[in-house]
Amino acid sequence: EPNGQLIRMNFGNSLLNTPSLTNLGNFSNNIERAWGFTLYEENGNWYCFVPDFADGSLIKLSFGSSLLSAPVMQNLGNFSGALKFPGGMSIVSEGGNVFGFVCNAGPGASEVLKLDFGNSVNNAPAASVIPVPGGNFLMDISFIKECDEWIALATSFDNRKVFYLDFTTG
Repeated sequence: EPNGQLIRMNFGNSLLNTPSLTNLGNFSNNIERAWGFTLYEENGNWYCFVPDFADGSLIKLSFGSSLLSAPVMQNLGNFSGALKFPGGMSIVSEGGNVFGFVCNAGPGASEVLKLDFGNSVNNAPAASVIPVPGGNFLMDISFIKECDEWIALATSFDNRKVFYLDFTTG
C-alpha cells in the first residue's frame, strides 16, 4: 500500500468469496514501504514479518492464536546495518531451529541476510550475510526442501535473473 498501510483481506471459508477488508494501519509509521511479508505459525501463534524497504528494518507483528486479532508490532531493527533496502523474506524451520532469509535489494546488493532465531521467532536472531554472486537488487526468495536438502530461488531485479541457492548442509 503506498501509504504504508497493512490491509487484511478476510475471505471467510472460501477464496471464492469477496473478501472483507480491514485496515491494520501502519504501526506508528514503522511500515513505510514494504514489498512483501511472510507469515509463520509457531506453537499455535501467528507472526507476520514485514521487511521495510524505506528504513531498512524488519517489523514483526504478533497476532496470537488468530489472524483475526489486532497484531502487536515489534521493530527488530536493521541488524547493525546488515539490512540494506530489504525486499522479500522467507522463514524455514529445521531441526527445531527457525531461520529467516531476507533479500537485500539495495543498489548493487547481491546478498541474502540469514537470521538464526534459534528455537523460536521470539528470540533475538543472530544475523549473517550470504553472498549471491551475480545478483543485483535481490527482490524475493522462496525455499523448498527436496530429498532432505534445502533449495532456494532468489530473484534479481536489475539483471532479471533467478538464482538457485543450494543449502546442501542444511
